[in-house]
Amino acid sequence: MVLEKYFPEVSRLSPSIGRQGKALRRQRLRKVMESHMAMEKTDDFSCSTLKEQNMNTDDVDSVIYGVDTGSGDIHHDEYQKFNLFKDFTMSGLGCLGCGSVEDVSLLEIWKDVQLFTEYIGPFWCLWAALGPLVETYILLNRLLFLQEQGNLVESLLFPLFDPTMSPRNMAVIAWKLSKNPSEA
Repeated sequence: MVLEKYFPEVSRLSPSIGRQGKALRRQRLRKVMESHMAMEKTDDFSCSTLKEQNMNTDDVDSVIYGVDTGSGDIHHDEYQKFNLFKDFTMSGLGCLGCGSVEDVSLLEIWKDVQLFTEYIGPFWCLWAALGPLVETYILLNRLLFLQEQGNLVESLLFPLFDPTMSPRNMAVIAWKLSKNPSEA
């Protein structure tokens, strides 16, 4: 949505950046695990509560990114989700080379799409369950088309590597048969 609104030319010319979200999720999980381990070590020496520490990081983000996280704007849990959205967007725009994004109002876009975030989980579940089925159907459809060409083309479906590495391990291999045996 950010690309469509602010960088439409990049949206048309660039591939999907969905893998970026997975990388950010892994980085966040790693940071959470490291912070939990660090908190366990320094828990005895800490003078402030966890709530105070969270408030301090929110204040820093508010100053750095110009996001007002007051009670009239968005709540703390929503702000954490907005932070994930902001990190994903900034990372994706950086990977696509979009440059400066100061004028992009990520908070306004977040408010527009926040109502639809509850549908993301069911969508990804359906996609994960039905995606391989659709991809297999497309592969078989292309293979059958080539096999219907009769004696002009020979084709087969060939596994390139172990399917546990990637479900997209199949290739449709086809070659044109020559009409004269001497041309082969």
